[in-house]
Amino acid sequence: MYILDSIRESDKFKKLILDSDFLKALGNFVENALNPRLLKLFLAIADFLEDQNDRKLTLSRLASVLATEYSIPLSTAKWNIKRLLELGLISGGFGKSAKLTNLGRIIIFSLRGNDGNG
Repeated sequence: MYILDSIRESDKFKKLILDSDFLKALGNFVENALNPRLLKLFLAIADFLEDQNDRKLTLSRLASVLATEYSIPLSTAKWNIKRLLELGLISGGFGKSAKLTNLGRIIIFSLRGNDGNG
């Protein structure tokens, strides 16, 4: 899981992620901002982006992949991507490839645990 390598290397991050107040605040954010279906798609997006190995992937292409993989309407996939963009968990668009933001990486790291698997 190369996308998390730089985070794992940071001692400051390790101390922060183990802080119970931080974990509580992060848990509250995830619980309040992401419904179970959106959380599932966010985890799937993170896995998919990690598997792309530096290949450029537009948000439109990501929506198409999600719609196909999860048998959901394309409009639903686009809405979920828009919501994740608004929450600051992913970025992309306007000629930029889709990627996890720092906040998105931290949440994925926290959900999976320190080994990067969840």
